[in-house]
Amino acid sequence: MFTDYIGGTDLRIVASDFDSRRFGFAVGRCVVPRHAGVSCVELTRALSTSDHEVVILRAAAERFDLELALRDDPRLEVLRADTLRYWRRDAATGHAGDTGAHDLGSSRGDAHSVREATVDDQGGIERVARHAFAGYPTHYRANPRFADALVADGFCEWATSGLGRPEATTLVAGGINDVEGFLLAEPAGEDLEVVLNAVDPTAEGRGLYTAMLSAVICRAVSESRRRVWISTQADNERVMRVWARLGFVPEFDLMTLHVMRRT
Repeated sequence: MFTDYIGGTDLRIVASDFDSRRFGFAVGRCVVPRHAGVSCVELTRALSTSDHEVVILRAAAERFDLELALRDDPRLEVLRADTLRYWRRDAATGHAGDTGAHDLGSSRGDAHSVREATVDDQGGIERVARHAFAGYPTHYRANPRFADALVADGFCEWATSGLGRPEATTLVAGGINDVEGFLLAEPAGEDLEVVLNAVDPTAEGRGLYTAMLSAVICRAVSESRRRVWISTQADNERVMRVWARLGFVPEFDLMTLHVMRRT
């Protein structure tokens, strides 16, 4: 979670049970905190002694020194998997509708079809996730060690992981009996983070995506959250244009490295 980058104080590698179970080998995750002053020597030592087969490492995109140091270590194999751009919006900066969201794609009533998901929506959410993320350039697909079919299954599991959890928010959009889009948000301290969202490719261009984001902004306001966060690959300009219209601003970029010990 991005909060480890913003507020973390030390360097830790933690086991990713979700990834390890899904892919069948030990996967760890590590975030280099923004203000922790982590050195190249400290990071290299930690990763070269890790027991994980793959460590998914995130650090500020401008920390080229860390990437170069890892690549210089003959014990390690390093893959640049992607770059994530994080955007934020102050939740109380006007109502979501004040940004123009109410008028975008609402002529057919789609902007009013967002509702709270229930366990009965699981199949529909999984279907949308499988269609929307087919071939999506996630960091997993940059590494052949992660089987593509299992990546797709992972998106489905992740998309439905909030159902039945009171601390998570899962919204769906579409017809009464037909899920055409979903959004999963999680609390992040005093903030709210949109961690996964998608619209079925056959339903694009009807304002469903904007409607779900507007709804989650309203949810953040009602819960007295300070900010709403969201992220995507740095070259995903299409969705970032929507975010800009809704009052989000870019905050920082994190590079994703897959670090593996050579055998």
